[in-house]
Amino acid sequence: MSKYHSQQGMTLIEILVTLTIVAIITTFAIPGMNRLMNSQATLSQTSKLNAALAYARSEAVTRVGSIGMCASSDGAACSGGLSWSNGWIIYTENNEIDGLQSGDEILKVQQSLPLSTRLGADTGLINFNNLGRPASTITFDLCDKDASVDLSRVIKLYRTGSTRTTTGGATCPAS
Repeated sequence: MSKYHSQQGMTLIEILVTLTIVAIITTFAIPGMNRLMNSQATLSQTSKLNAALAYARSEAVTRVGSIGMCASSDGAACSGGLSWSNGWIIYTENNEIDGLQSGDEILKVQQSLPLSTRLGADTGLINFNNLGRPASTITFDLCDKDASVDLSRVIKLYRTGSTRTTTGGATCPAS
């Protein structure tokens, strides 16, 4: 028979050392994880905006008519503001009046963006002509909730209808 007994379990000191190591690792990992999540949210919203702009442009060319896109907080009317964080609508322009009017058909509605991102532009209304071109160059600024300029995106919609996205340098809209 053996004089020594096999050890069962862990000592209190081993548990405390393990918990200390986990706490230290977590302290360094959480800020990095938050930054990664903010970066992914900004990237996702950039893709949504680019897809919406491409859709509106495509509809203008396909329908050989004017298509409007405006900031909207309720999905039923243009809000008239420069903040696009509350969403937007894409609609047919069946008359010569800018903005959503009776007789215009709503084609797509984008609901409010997640609270982790903010989107602003230098206009609250875009009209694409039958060639899929807006009347002027439009700049969108997309930022994360912390207004991290290095994570921000600037999306430019040019008069040709094409878009270009750059990282950093956005003027973050107020929340």
